[in-house]
Order: sequence, then C-alpha cells, then structure tokens
Amino acid sequence: MLLDNEHGARAYSPEEAEELAKSGYEKCYKPGCNFFISPEAQQEVQDHHDAGYYTCPKCQTSWDTMSHLPWHGAPEDYLEPFSAGGGTRIGLSMIEQSQIGEDLIQEHGLPGYGPIVWWHPGGANANSPLDGTTQEWGIEVKTLGFDAEHHRFVPGRPSEREAKNNAAAEMHLKGVLGVMVLLNYRTSMASVYVKEMPLGPWRTPSGQTLSGVSSFRSSSGQKLIEEVPFKNPFMNPHNGAPHPPTAQPTEDLPF
Repeated sequence: MLLDNEHGARAYSPEEAEELAKSGYEKCYKPGCNFFISPEAQQEVQDHHDAGYYTCPKCQTSWDTMSHLPWHGAPEDYLEPFSAGGGTRIGLSMIEQSQIGEDLIQEHGLPGYGPIVWWHPGGANANSPLDGTTQEWGIEVKTLGFDAEHHRFVPGRPSEREAKNNAAAEMHLKGVLGVMVLLNYRTSMASVYVKEMPLGPWRTPSGQTLSGVSSFRSSSGQKLIEEVPFKNPFMNPHNGAPHPPTAQPTEDLPF
C-alpha cells in the first residue's frame, strides 16, 4: 500500500516523536526516518489487499507490518556468502522470480495499450533488449517481491538502457513501457505498475528531463493492475520452493 502524508505525521524533535508515539502513531521502520503512521492508517494497511506491506511517503522504502506471521520465504540459514548469480528474500533465484512476472504480463497483457504483438523467445534468462512490444511501445518487465525494501524499476546499466532505446527506435516505436510487477507471495496476487518513457524528451515529476527508458519507483508509476493472481510456487507442493539461493538477496537490482 502506498502511503501519503495524510496517513501520518512527521516528528521534528524527540518531544514530538514521543507525543506521536503516546497517541498511537507508529514510526517508520527505517532508522532516521521521521514519519509516523497514524493508528487509522495502521489498521488500513493491515486490512488492505496488499496484506500488511506499505511504502513510506517520506523515505520511499517498503516494509511488512505483518512480519510477526510465520515467515513464508527462505530460512535465514539459507543465505550464503555472496557469489555470482543472485537470489531473493523469498528463496527463489532472480531468474525464477523474473519468469513469474514475464509470464503474467505475457498472459494478461497491459490494459489500455492494446494487444502484445511480439514477445522475446527463450524465457527470462534469454538475452534480449526488450521483453516484448505492443503496436506502439516496447515492453521491459522487472519483477520484485513485496518483501523487497525498495519497490523500484531499474532498467540496468547505461549500455543496457541504450540497447533498449535503440531497439525501440529500430522498430519505430514511441518508446519503452517500464513494467514493474510486484508479487505478494502471501496472497498469491500481483500488482502491476507502468510508466511510459518516450524516446523523445519527457519530464519526471521532479522536473528532470530524460529520454527513453529510466528508473522509477512505484509511487511515480501508474498502478495499471490492482490485483491479478499469479502462479505462486509456494502454493505448489511439487515445486520445492524455497531453496537456497546462490547469493545474498539482491532485489534492489531486479533482473
């Protein structure tokens, strides 16, 4: 759930923080953040279909208020010292999680943008500048779990961004649709955010001028799909998830 400033208050002194806490406000979990969530908003977060996950309007980090529930991901001792590859907090590889998001978009499409006319072969592990196209836009999908601290679309290194823009230009497309899929393994529901990033100059909410694909957070993207079911490997007794990743969680840089 994306919170805004109306869902709480900010404390600018220890005294203000103490007063808010006495009134039932709960401090954002990030150290140093001075945003306090109101009692009403706390209840709204727990009742929301995102099942306890919220994004703070001050620090833009995401947290789980229902962390007291039994952990639904990988045990702590599954995490190994860093090595090449990459894993998620939930206990899937980045490739496995990316494939869930790509399969979901390929199956359900992007409402309002017309049918998907091309999709890259080879799955999430294939080397392709774009994941697919509509008649007018290139499509780049990034998939995260709700457990990720930062809900943001990251299109890769500068050379990768250039390749995506070049591919869209060669196909005479308007630009790239950044598609961020957030998977809630607790509810088996996904939320889909989209941001249009034209090849020509476009402006961010802060006034910055960009061209082509770029990073964005869920708070600055359009929530295209509120809830859509996905094939949750943890609901499949034959899947074997979770299993040990080959690296520490790296969801801040989605595959």
